Amino acid sequence: MMWADAGSEIIAIDFPGEQAVGLPAFETSRVLPPRLRRSTDTAAKRNLALALAVMVKWPRIVFLDDDIEVSSPDDLRGAAGLLDRYDAAGLSIGGFPDNSVVCHAYRLVGGAQESFVGGGALAVRTSRGPAFFPDIYNEDWFYLLEEDGLRRLAITGEVKQARYDPFRTPERARSEELGDTLAEGVFWLLDEGRSVRDADLRHWRMFLGRRRTFLEHVLEHLPEAQVETAERHRIKEAMKAARGRLALIPPELCLAYLDAWRNDRKLWCDFVGRLPHVSTVEEALPLLARPGQPLKALTNHHRLARHRARFGHLAV
Repeated sequence: MMWADAGSEIIAIDFPGEQAVGLPAFETSRVLPPRLRRSTDTAAKRNLALALAVMVKWPRIVFLDDDIEVSSPDDLRGAAGLLDRYDAAGLSIGGFPDNSVVCHAYRLVGGAQESFVGGGALAVRTSRGPAFFPDIYNEDWFYLLEEDGLRRLAITGEVKQARYDPFRTPERARSEELGDTLAEGVFWLLDEGRSVRDADLRHWRMFLGRRRTFLEHVLEHLPEAQVETAERHRIKEAMKAARGRLALIPPELCLAYLDAWRNDRKLWCDFVGRLPHVSTVEEALPLLARPGQPLKALTNHHRLARHRARFGHLAV
C-alpha cells in the first residue's frame, strides 16, 4: 500500500457497514435470491466514494485496495492525467495474478489466463457519465460497462498485488460464481463485436452451457496440475463449489439482472444529480448517512493507525 507524503491531507472514514449509508436501494441486489447475494461491502464503499466526490466537486478519484502496492506515485499521477481524455484509467496489476478462483484454477491446469484492469487500482472521472458499482463480484467490470461496450478506458503504469490464497475456502469460489458468469457472458459478447443488447435469453442458455463445460474441463484436467496433493484437493473443492452455484443460476435470472442493471444506472444518475454541493467531506458525510447511523471522518493519526485494518478499500 502507498502512504501519502508528509504534509498530505488524510481523511479516513469509519465505515460501520452498508446499512449506515443512505445510498439507493439497487434493484441489482433485490433481484437476486438470498443464496446468491454477496455479504461484502466493497461496492457500498466505492459508491460512497463516488457520491462524496460529486458532493465536494472532486473531478477525479483513484480507487486502491489495501493489498495493492504502488511503487511509483508518478503512475497514479499519470493515470489521473489520462482522465482528461478517458472515463477511467486502470493501472496494470503485477505481482500475484488478480483473478477469480476459477481463473486461478484454469491457469494451474495449463490454461492461458490474463488479468483485466479492475477497481483495485482504478482512476475514474466522476463528472463524466455517472456509473455505479453493483453489489456483485466483478462489480468493477459492471462499473466500466455501457450498453454499447466499455467506457473509454486507458491502461498505464503498474501496481503490485499482494499474494493471497484463492483456494483457502470453497466459499470464495461459490460467492464469485454469479458475478464471474455474468461478467464473462457479457464480455464474451463484446469480444465478438456485439453489445449488451445481444445478451438475450438464447445467449444466456448457450453461455451457461459453455460455463458448465469450462468448469468440467478444469476439473477433468486437475490431475495434471503441478501442485501438492493437498492443494489439488482444495482446488477440486473450490471448483465443485463453483459448479454447484452455477447450477442455481437460470438464464432468466441473468436476463433479469441486466434489466435491473439498466434500471439502476438510471437510478444512480438521478441520485447523484440530486446530491448537494458542499465544501468538505465532513459536511457531506451527515447528508449521506442513514438516520441513527452517523458516518465519521477520522483525522487523528493515532485513531487512523488503530483503525487501519478496517479500511479495506480506499479512494484517494
